[in-house]
Amino acid sequence: MPYANSGSYTAPTGATTAAPGQIIRSATWNSVFADLVVALSAVRQSYWQSGTVSTKTSAYTVVSTDAALIFNSTLTSTLTLPSASSFPGRWLYTKTIANGAVVSATAIVQPLVGPAGSLGTTIVGATAGKFAVLTSDGTNWVIMTGN
Repeated sequence: MPYANSGSYTAPTGATTAAPGQIIRSATWNSVFADLVVALSAVRQSYWQSGTVSTKTSAYTVVSTDAALIFNSTLTSTLTLPSASSFPGRWLYTKTIANGAVVSATAIVQPLVGPAGSLGTTIVGATAGKFAVLTSDGTNWVIMTGN
C-alpha cells in the first residue's frame, strides 16, 4: 500500500478515499477479495471435502461422493476402495457401530502402525466404536488416524 513520507496512506488509483473505519471502494480490492474467497474455498474443499455420510450393513463399493461410511453389522464388511491413483489426496472416514470389522477387498491399505509398504486389508477392528481415517497417497490408501 502506498504511503507518503509523512506516513499518510494514499489510496490506489481508482479507489475512493476513506477515513479510518470506512470502506475503500476499488475494483482492484474487489478483485483481490474475490480471488481470496476462491482460494479459501479451495483450501476448505481440500481439507474438509464435502460428500455423503451413509450407514452400511454389508459389503460396499466406495463411490466418488462418499465422505464417511458408518458400518452397522456384527459380520465383517468388505469395502471395495477406488484406485488410490484415481483420487490422490482424497480422505475417507470409516467407523463401525457394531462388533463387525471392516476390511478392504484388496491389500492396498497402509496400517496406522507399521513400516511403509506393509500393506494389508484391515481398516477397522471388530469392536463397536472403532474408526479409521484413510487418505490416498496416489498409490495406496493410508490410515492416518484411528483407534
